[in-house]
Amino acid sequence: MLPFCDPSSSLSEPWTQEGLSPCFLSTLSSSLTLALIFIFGTAQIIVYRKYSTPLPVFSRPKSRVFHLQILLHILPPMLAISRLILQYNTIEPKSLYGYEVLLTVATVATYPVAVCIILLERRRQLPSVPTWGHGLVLLAFWTVVLLVEALALTSWFSPLWWWKSRSLSTNIALGLWCARMLCALAIFVIGMFAPGLPRRDQMSSGLSVRADDGDEPLLESESTSSEQPSGIQARTGSTWKGMIKKVLMLWPIMWPKKSFLLQLCVITCVLLLVAGRIVNLYTPILYKDIVNSLTVGNVSSVSQEDGRVFAVPGLSFRWDYILYYTLLRFLQGGGF
Repeated sequence: MLPFCDPSSSLSEPWTQEGLSPCFLSTLSSSLTLALIFIFGTAQIIVYRKYSTPLPVFSRPKSRVFHLQILLHILPPMLAISRLILQYNTIEPKSLYGYEVLLTVATVATYPVAVCIILLERRRQLPSVPTWGHGLVLLAFWTVVLLVEALALTSWFSPLWWWKSRSLSTNIALGLWCARMLCALAIFVIGMFAPGLPRRDQMSSGLSVRADDGDEPLLESESTSSEQPSGIQARTGSTWKGMIKKVLMLWPIMWPKKSFLLQLCVITCVLLLVAGRIVNLYTPILYKDIVNSLTVGNVSSVSQEDGRVFAVPGLSFRWDYILYYTLLRFLQGGGF
């Protein structure tokens, strides 16, 4: 059976012989990276697949740094596989331990998923305020990888690591660690700048180019508004101009094709909106009728003997008007 830890280190003793246990540190890093990518990363991919919309091509920056970022995500799996081949098969054959296999499998499995998340964030966008940067899952993954590689420096005086002893095997391990450290640092720094994600200036320039091609701008520019006499902006056309074109453009986005309940909600909301506009016409009419029904229009008849009022013509309590008025106010949506 393949032993998990080597005899000189143990999972139960994280700090031993003036340094961190290689078995403990490798197991911890593998567990954290696998949990981040395969739990939270998979959840992010599912959310993007379900709710995101494709970004236009002009919003994707053409950056060589982005290609370097993707290349740097390919190097760590290659380094992990090379470590097993060089250290344990080719130069100095030695025993293979379970934590080293776990570290290699975690490295080979997590970085391709990270590349998929980068490409998703580059090509698609969720219906929320753009962050103009990478998501929390990628940032946490890069931070954990960098911190784990840097924690090897705390074991400078430990004989379990390759800082003091010099042999062909330790030299190879030290060289591979330097390569991994440089890759992790470069990935972290480049990820902070997010060279492959859309920028504000690119989105605005792309929208202006589309407006120059013939699309109507949603808002007037400053130069157009400044040309209006006496600071008053003149209307360039009716609000209903091009209504059919606008509805046809927005209809595929607004209409839920796959959910009958959402379709029913959309139809109900539209009917309530139309009813609210019609109600606005009848509300003041009913209000006038209620006031008139509670107002004395004629002189009351008074008894000649004791002076009591025995008839008030024109005065009535129209409770039906009040109920109708309450219902119309409810349909207006203003509350009570």
